[in-house]
Amino acid sequence: MVVDDVVTTGGSTLRAIEAIEAEGGKVLFAFVLVDREEGGRQVLEERGVKVISLFTRTELLAGL
Repeated sequence: MVVDDVVTTGGSTLRAIEAIEAEGGKVLFAFVLVDREEGGRQVLEERGVKVISLFTRTELLAGL
């Protein structure tokens, strides 16, 4: 599991996944606090990593 504060494009989360894999690990899912809904979830899921987010940007803005 990779834990990240937000996922936007998926770039930083993907770099963390690649570092884990380089050491022989396997990442099955990423837990993020906020999915900013800018394509990052799709990038990670296309790579085979399930994304679990506590909130989406839409949900946070709806609560304002």
